[in-house]
Amino acid sequence: TSWLACKYGVLQEDWKDDLKKGFAECWRVVKKNGTLIFKWNETQIPMHFIRPLFPAQPLFGHTTTHNLKTHWIVFFKTDYEELYI
Repeated sequence: TSWLACKYGVLQEDWKDDLKKGFAECWRVVKKNGTLIFKWNETQIPMHFIRPLFPAQPLFGHTTTHNLKTHWIVFFKTDYEELYI
């Protein structure tokens, strides 16, 4: 019933599958030699549940210094990336 849930919706039972499909689509549309930046706040779902859903190995990640629950993860799509996914 929160304004955030009303505005953005809530994760359903199949949230892992939804996120995996969403990551795959984002990765598909990233051009070769392109960058994808992902932000996740693990207040409700810890990052270790999200990491296996990524379509590729991240280049690096960072947690914010003022809020260790927010993660920024950077992916870089190389010319040969699609051979490994």
